[in-house]
Amino acid sequence: MRNVLKMGEKHSIAALGRMLSVFLLVFFMTDMASAQSRRSKKDLMDAGVSSINITPEWPVRLAGFAVRSKNAAEGTLMQLNAKALAFGNDKQGPSVVITVDLIGIPWNVTKEVASRLKLKAGLDPARLAISASHTHSGPELGDLLNILQYRSATAFSDSLISIEQMNRISLYVAQLTDKLEQVALEALKARQPSFVSWTQGKVDFAANRRLSDGPVDHSLPLLRVTDRDGKVKALFLNYSCHAVSVDGSNNKYHGDWVGEAQRQIEANHPGVLALHAVGCGADANPSLRGLESVPQLERSNHYGKLIADEVKRLMGTEFKPIGDVPVGRTSVIELPYAHVPDVREMVAQTSDKTVKGYYYRLALNEISRGRIIPTSLSYPVQVWTFGDDLAMVFLAGEVVSDYSLRIKREFDKNRLWVNGYSNDVPCYIASERALREPRYGYEAVSSMYYYHKPSPFAPGVEERIIKAVHDLVPSKFKAVKK
Repeated sequence: MRNVLKMGEKHSIAALGRMLSVFLLVFFMTDMASAQSRRSKKDLMDAGVSSINITPEWPVRLAGFAVRSKNAAEGTLMQLNAKALAFGNDKQGPSVVITVDLIGIPWNVTKEVASRLKLKAGLDPARLAISASHTHSGPELGDLLNILQYRSATAFSDSLISIEQMNRISLYVAQLTDKLEQVALEALKARQPSFVSWTQGKVDFAANRRLSDGPVDHSLPLLRVTDRDGKVKALFLNYSCHAVSVDGSNNKYHGDWVGEAQRQIEANHPGVLALHAVGCGADANPSLRGLESVPQLERSNHYGKLIADEVKRLMGTEFKPIGDVPVGRTSVIELPYAHVPDVREMVAQTSDKTVKGYYYRLALNEISRGRIIPTSLSYPVQVWTFGDDLAMVFLAGEVVSDYSLRIKREFDKNRLWVNGYSNDVPCYIASERALREPRYGYEAVSSMYYYHKPSPFAPGVEERIIKAVHDLVPSKFKAVKK
């Protein structure tokens, strides 16, 4: 009997402990919501969100992997979306960030959308940013990648893709441009007084895909938008990793782990719109450790859940208020190539059966039509600053992790956020270390030909990009030297 009583006492204590834990959690969350609603009117900022389906309405070939067994997508596993988050009223000057479930966003599309929004909404082009998830299960987007060839496992022939496929890609890009304009205008129209705040967490499934001890940025910044009553309207986040959990054997539209993370976040927080950008993860892939035998869609769900669980945890922590609307600044700098071959050198390379030879055959075709191959890449760098509270950097291209890690060393990492794949994806953006590291041969060298570039970058491009960031980010955000 004594043992029974002891067991009963233990169960009662355990139950009481669980009840107390639940009470404290509810009290804490209620107190946080109450504190949110008690923030003064001066902390309010107009904000609005919107979402639009950008899944192609017709079969478009998928981007991201060099070899696929099919010429066009065969269906949809997950809807692809564009989501817009607008800040500020018309008097202050509004800003809009758009996330897209796509391999990238071409610079010509970004400029066209910016031009339309300036005309229709008075939006300063420096206050429009478009960030892509880099899913490898989304549609091709024209010349974003070097797609106009028949791709086999052994060679790159001179055969162009069919006129039918070129028409489908062209029509999709035109429709996408219209939809990006639409979703931005809808977010601007939806603006209401809101509270904006942010915090940072961490997820560790990204692994450097070249070096076992190579650099990786595991940070997960999270921006929250709530209404006057503390109800969450939008969550904007970022993680630095390639969206390749769904591989080239899949031939249906899918948002990869980025799309899955958004889906799970919105399921965990009904009524919330989740926008997911990607950081500087061009040399990071999702780790397969312990998941080697798991089907790829289950792996995608697993990585998405890791993101969603961290967001859920962060929602129970303290966020830092953001009191000022973003101010945008942009700069377009030139990144020189190491060597642009002359015609004789290109002719000597035309028999090469790899993508390098294919690029030079295309280049000679352009030269014969009077085009001059540029000696550098025009590269956009953009920075948004939310008063003294946060500096958000948008870097174009497939940026390797060295960049975000360095920027966070040179500026206050507690007030900094770095997005890659933003506004344009012209090619991989290798660091000085990656240009020297032999195992980075794809990112630094051969990928350039896939992206229709004449050679790797010259040494010094990292310093040019970092200088541009320093020129755009106010000095008050610089790291304090100890």
